[in-house]
Amino acid sequence: MKNKFGFLIVFLALTHCTHIHLNKKITRLPYQTAKFDIMDQLGTPYKIERKQGLDYWVYKFKVGKKEYVRTIVLKDGHVIRKGKPIRYPTPQLVLDGVENLEEYEEAVEQFQKQRKNWSVTPKFPKEAR
Repeated sequence: MKNKFGFLIVFLALTHCTHIHLNKKITRLPYQTAKFDIMDQLGTPYKIERKQGLDYWVYKFKVGKKEYVRTIVLKDGHVIRKGKPIRYPTPQLVLDGVENLEEYEEAVEQFQKQRKNWSVTPKFPKEAR
């Protein structure tokens, strides 16, 4: 029984450190790093978007119960920019302050729309497209 409990504590500690470690790895990632090296160091991105000749690679990680994302922008397969960590839309953000069933249903619908339409790429005006 002690072994199982000890294993659980070690496992939880390592998974928590992995998320924080991912954020630090992105911070330390040198500019002009090739995309193949990024995948070797960070793994597969959570999401990839391409706009205006730029690739936006999104990595998701947790700090405690909060989810964050960081974006790496690539041009011609190399890092040109790294975004700061931003909060990823979570149900808790939407449900804070809900007091009755109608508000709850509206908040859940709003959350689902946020998740569906969530994007890390900038919104370019139509003239620039």
